[in-house]
Amino acid sequence: MTSCGTWSRSDAAAPPHRRPWNRISSEKARVLLDLIGGEEPSAVIPPTEPVRRQSA
Repeated sequence: MTSCGTWSRSDAAAPPHRRPWNRISSEKARVLLDLIGGEEPSAVIPPTEPVRRQSA
């Protein structure tokens, strides 16, 4: 494990996850527009799906 400033990094790779990038982008735009309009944005946690690698 190596350390750099306030964060540390392990040599073990995190498992890959599939993320719905279209939904994430849409939600980011909605939150930004809510903020611009003076509204309190609601938090949304999009689902992620683990991806099993062939090499695993």
